[in-house]
Amino acid sequence: MRLLCESNDPQIKTVRYAFFDGDNIGNTIENLLNNGKIQEAVYLSENIKLTIF
Repeated sequence: MRLLCESNDPQIKTVRYAFFDGDNIGNTIENLLNNGKIQEAVYLSENIKLTIF
């Protein structure tokens, strides 16, 4: 986890995020991009985003 903003001011929010790739989807997307399969990578990425949200 990486702290992006830290302040004692109550009006400033602390934003935190974490990155993980437990199923190696990042590698799959990278392989698609490296093989020139841009549309497939975009399609996979968009479907993952839709599933998460």
